Amino acid sequence: MARLATGPPSVNKLHSGIENIPKKTKNLGELFNEAKKNQPFKKTRRRSKNARKILYDYRKSGVSGLYKMRDTGYTQKFCFRYVFFKENNKQSSVQRKTLRELYDAIIEKQLPLDIIDGKTFCTFIDANCNDDDYKYLIGKIWG
Repeated sequence: MARLATGPPSVNKLHSGIENIPKKTKNLGELFNEAKKNQPFKKTRRRSKNARKILYDYRKSGVSGLYKMRDTGYTQKFCFRYVFFKENNKQSSVQRKTLRELYDAIIEKQLPLDIIDGKTFCTFIDANCNDDDYKYLIGKIWG
């Protein structure tokens, strides 16, 4: 027959006479935060979700200041940007979804459009425009 324990358990007292005091337990998140406070580290800036990267520089577009950029904010995942300098030598830019919209914005703001290489510019807009936009841009620029 088995003996049943009666009374409070005597777990807190070891054979050597030292009492085993139960400690408050902490979860892993609390331990991690304590360890992180004691470590010297520098917070890094996260890149935004709309990370932009220049895909083509102006040498590939044939126009000074015209770039094709990766931008995840657009459904097509890229946009076109025109960079120019204002009178006070501060850099500013205009960006649009298509080259046609960008050209219209440049003309509306009366910005200079310096074509460096006409052949390169024709191949650039041929690769990045549909037929109607290509005819429109060629007609407006060289028409």
